[in-house]
Amino acid sequence: MKNSVLFEALFTHATDAAILVDLHDRVMRVNPAFEGLFGYADEECRGRNVKDLLVDGALHKQADALCARVRKGETGRMETVRRARDGTAHHVEVWGVPIFDGDRQVGHFGIYRDISAAKMAYDQLEWQADHDPLTGLLNRSRFERDAQQRLESACASGRPQTLIHLDINQFKVINDTCGYQVGDELICELLDNLRDVVRRDDLFARIGGDEFVLLLDDCAPQDALKVADKLIAAAEQFVFVRNDRRYQVGISLGLVDSSREPTIVDAMKHADYACQSARQCGSNRISVYAADNQEHRLVGEMMQATVEIDQALHEDRFRLYFQEISALRPGLAGRHFELLLRMLSQEGELVSPGVFIPAAERYNRISVLDRWVLSETLSAIAAHRSTMDPADVYSINLSGITLSQEDFLGFVRGRLDHTGVDPRNICFEITESCAIGRMSSALAFIEAMRELGCSIWLDDFGSGLSSFGYLQNLPVDGLKIDGSLVRGMRNTRAGRAIVKAIVDVAHAAGIVCVAEQVETGQDLEILRELGVDFAQGFLLHRPEPWRRRAARRADKRIANSS
Repeated sequence: MKNSVLFEALFTHATDAAILVDLHDRVMRVNPAFEGLFGYADEECRGRNVKDLLVDGALHKQADALCARVRKGETGRMETVRRARDGTAHHVEVWGVPIFDGDRQVGHFGIYRDISAAKMAYDQLEWQADHDPLTGLLNRSRFERDAQQRLESACASGRPQTLIHLDINQFKVINDTCGYQVGDELICELLDNLRDVVRRDDLFARIGGDEFVLLLDDCAPQDALKVADKLIAAAEQFVFVRNDRRYQVGISLGLVDSSREPTIVDAMKHADYACQSARQCGSNRISVYAADNQEHRLVGEMMQATVEIDQALHEDRFRLYFQEISALRPGLAGRHFELLLRMLSQEGELVSPGVFIPAAERYNRISVLDRWVLSETLSAIAAHRSTMDPADVYSINLSGITLSQEDFLGFVRGRLDHTGVDPRNICFEITESCAIGRMSSALAFIEAMRELGCSIWLDDFGSGLSSFGYLQNLPVDGLKIDGSLVRGMRNTRAGRAIVKAIVDVAHAAGIVCVAEQVETGQDLEILRELGVDFAQGFLLHRPEPWRRRAARRADKRIANSS
């Protein structure tokens, strides 16, 4: 009696839907929670087969398997969908529990726990893990997984397949000037236009702020070009309007025959190379990747070098080198050195500056490197101040991007104050093209640095067409004659005349003259005859590590003291 009262209380007041079933799967009772969840009252359920009551035809096998297990006296569990009387689908966790009278099994309980809310939350989290929240497109990781499977299937069956990498041009400008919210709205509206071109079964993903990839199955490159043309046409027709302002953006497309690539990651990399190549040719351009394309190869090398730059910064693989700038006439006080940046590979080998410097300039890493050189130079001078000549001057190169940054002037002042280095020991070299292209920021920086006591040299002078015209507007302390002009004076009178003219104008303005890339004794003799003040090049001094110079100076000091 006591047990039956306890059972009745538990069955009636349970919060989970419960059903009592006999050995023939006929319903004996349901509790109030069952009626509340599924809409079936106890009296109308009794005697009906449990599978006819709740189970859709497609799920009969799943229900049969659970019932068969329970008839064996085992407890069973499954997750499934059950529909209420009004058609509402509920995700439920179902438990089948056998009921015994002594050793004899007399039926079983079905317990239904509604997990719809939890399932919905889980599905949402799962969706978020695989999709870009702004556009609803696949994200990079999910795209790579799905695209790799499609690539393997296409290769096995011999089906053609093409991957398109898409960049939005001028997106960063709009983001920076109008704010990220406007940028997000632009992306969504542009994608609405582009989606009309994309087939339902194509894989479309957002892999970066303004970068997208599109995988076209069963589509050869020549057919993909037609799709690319439609994407370009859709972008050209798109006009973004906000706050009474109209914005026109373009796209760049890189295509690759992905069915010929070993992995989807390789295909994405090569499509990106082609896209960057297209972008350099202007907006709304298309480029098809080819392994033997020189431009694609160069883009790939630069992009790889950019990754290497970031890694080298993280792993402290940059080194300071120096090259002495030699005086060609007496009476010039102190010695002058140009600080040069070198990068070590992961194997410890020197990487040519011709590889990583252009990459840093193209992919916005150059200002980080400029600041690194300045900081390291000032710290090195401060650390070895006692072993150095107070009249020595150290030249540091600056890029135009760095010169244009509003906070760079404060950064220089801060580093000088922190290290205590005399500004008169520092010279900044600015290329002629940089100074002319950013005249206002160059003038502001030059005037501020000269006021501090630093000197300014104009680098690569003579490489532009308006050198003399701009020289009178730039208050610099020196100029470095471009190496091409130095080489050009060897065999022609006109070449010597150009260098002579530069020297005469510089001296008339009270500016010292430096010749770059001096490689032969003949160069040196001509430069002396023309009155050049300083010379720099492999003939006079090959660049060497700064640490070697510091060590030599320290050894010399010890020797002198003994």
